[in-house]
Amino acid sequence: MPKTARMEFRLTQSQKELIKQAARLEGRSLSEFATGALVAEARRVLAEQRQREEVQVSQEAFAHLVEAIKQSPQVLPDLLAQLRKAAR
Repeated sequence: MPKTARMEFRLTQSQKELIKQAARLEGRSLSEFATGALVAEARRVLAEQRQREEVQVSQEAFAHLVEAIKQSPQVLPDLLAQLRKAAR
């Protein structure tokens, strides 16, 4: 895919030198190094957010299950039997 989009941001001279030094050590251009680091961090942040959302959904589903059992406790023995069977 052609690289046509641009981003600009400000940083201190010492930050720029630090990044340039690291890029040189890896044999990459400043642009390649910065893009790689930004993309990796963006993916990490998005993955963490997806995980938090999945945990929240799981917690809500568990809360609904507990509430359903409270409303109809007679289903608990059947539910436990099904869970034991599924665990085998």
